[in-house]
Amino acid sequence: MYIMTINPISFIDIHHDLKGFIIKSVHEHLAKTSRLTLDNIHYVTICIKDSQYKAELGGLRPVEIALKRRGVHQWELAYISVYGYLTAQSIALTRWLDFDFQSGKCLLTPKGDWQKMEDNPRAVKLYQQWEDAFLSAMNINQFDDIKVMLIG
Repeated sequence: MYIMTINPISFIDIHHDLKGFIIKSVHEHLAKTSRLTLDNIHYVTICIKDSQYKAELGGLRPVEIALKRRGVHQWELAYISVYGYLTAQSIALTRWLDFDFQSGKCLLTPKGDWQKMEDNPRAVKLYQQWEDAFLSAMNINQFDDIKVMLIG
């Protein structure tokens, strides 16, 4: 179960550094928009991009992390999606990797089928590899465009 509390924010079952990134992103967004609080918000989406990412050059693929309100101050990780270009000639991003924590399913390849995450060693390994790479990129500031969207 991926549950978190915001204001104050606390989490369970998510890597400490990923928790910190989510907390920081949400709080920075709220600080910029001083009139907003999470009181009437039911969904939070964080979009993380590297502005240098291009189909022909590659780079760090865009990531989207979504949280869904579970209770008054409780939130759960809804999904983590990674997008990318299928080829150097592609003009549109495609969902490259997706971990849907609400359904318990994942998409491990762009043209693959949805699979259950539970008892799926490949999914667990791929998630851990993605999370390690994502956190490494975050630690050295490789993503330069982070947007938080609050949905009532």
